[in-house]
Amino acid sequence: MSYQNMTTYPYYRLRATCRAQQVTNPACLCPSGFAGSLCSTQQLRKCFADITNPNLAQGCTGQDSDDYVYSIKGFDPCHEFDFSKKFKLQYKLVCKDINALAQVIDGGHKEQIGFAYYDVVSNTSRAALSSGKSPIKYAAVNKKTNL
Repeated sequence: MSYQNMTTYPYYRLRATCRAQQVTNPACLCPSGFAGSLCSTQQLRKCFADITNPNLAQGCTGQDSDDYVYSIKGFDPCHEFDFSKKFKLQYKLVCKDINALAQVIDGGHKEQIGFAYYDVVSNTSRAALSSGKSPIKYAAVNKKTNL
């Protein structure tokens, strides 16, 4: 876009000489969840523990009092724990891929070229893959898909 502005508008054409050349740069196709020129940067993910036993999210019924209002749903205080004794909790770890604004990405992070290349003239990687040749070398492994 910068090149287009510098070569299109007279203001810029009079003040700068722009030349263009086509170059070939190798790029890594990163598995989902990784980015960067070597696919070594892990993308954002947020995890939380969902306690399943006892099921703290299930809620319970009780009389509204000054201490707690049961009529407003949430994590009702149904379970009492004696923290001087040992007890077992069961939980499920739930992880979601997020963007820079901490918003959940539907379908998670996708496979992508590790570096944001601009002005791509041709992409022969897909054609090479469909012909059975694989020029792509992975620099990181996605534990979920083993790619």
